[in-house]
Formats: sequence, C-alpha cells, structure tokens
Amino acid sequence: MTIKKEWIESSITAAIEASKLIMTVYEQDFNVDLKSDHSPVTAADKGSSSVITAILEKTGFMVISEEEKIPPFDIRRHEKYLWIVDPLDGTKEFIQKNGEFCICIALVYENKPIFGLIASPTEETILIGGSEFGVYYFPYHTEDALTKKYQITSLKIETPLCVAHSRSHFSSHTQKFIDQLKLE
Repeated sequence: MTIKKEWIESSITAAIEASKLIMTVYEQDFNVDLKSDHSPVTAADKGSSSVITAILEKTGFMVISEEEKIPPFDIRRHEKYLWIVDPLDGTKEFIQKNGEFCICIALVYENKPIFGLIASPTEETILIGGSEFGVYYFPYHTEDALTKKYQITSLKIETPLCVAHSRSHFSSHTQKFIDQLKLE
C-alpha cells in the first residue's frame, strides 16, 4: 500500500483552510451550543468539519467526522480507505480561548492508520506522519500557505519515546498506558 502525494496534499490543504475558518471564529464572540451528549460545539467545529469533509471527499474516500452524520456500519465496513477527522479537538480549550486546540486528520487503510496530521491553527504549524515516511513538522502562514513550498523537516527526537496527551483529559488510564510503554 503506497501513500499518494495527492492524499497528503489534500489533507494539508484541508487543515490549512479549516484553520483559517477556526481562527476567524476564534477572534470573535461566538455562541456555544450543546450536542446530544452534552459536549460543547461551536460554529468553528461545524465549519471546520464542512471544509475538511468537502476537500477530503474529493479523494474518493469516505470521511468520518465528529461533527457530521456517521454512515451506518453496514456501509462503512466495506470501505478500504477512510478519513477519520476531529475538526476541532479541544473545543473546551477553544471556548476558553487558551490556544490549546488542534485539527486531527487520519487516513485509515483496512482498519489501520497509515497517515495522519495534527494542525495547530493558533501556532500555524502542522505535525505530519505516515507509516511509509516518518514524522515531520512545518510552520505555515495562512495568507500564503497554499501558494508556497514548505520547508518540511524531519523530527529529531532526542529521547527514545515521546508521548503527547491532553492536559485537560489526563486520566489514570492514560498514565497506565504511558507506564506500559516505559517497560517495552
């Protein structure tokens, strides 16, 4: 299975375009609604989802986004490729305006993640990685991001293991997982 350049480019474009929309909402006063599970949702969540979904659907793969209606399992289960999207991970942080939120996009092939990215709209940075090419990081500027080439650099991790986790949702389950990684 080879990851195509167009898929990577589509996900980067989706993340940057969604970042623009998110930051437009972030810089204004906005309403907060509650979803059926009582979690908060804003125009930024919904708008980011619409932008990302519209761009990624052009790849021909189904998109499953937290803010969109999820197709029934009987339909999803036959898909070899799926985009999995959290269009605004950290809505509570977004609402608090602390800058600690991101966009998450992953491409799954036969139930295994093969590529993904995390974009920070406030920092204008993307962390990108894939099973075939490793992990890379690059800054972008939304005003010229889609018209220039990026200086993408490979991450040089000084420690053998690095775990990123939510500061707001850290749990004993997360700690147990981290502790197990230290043993391996």
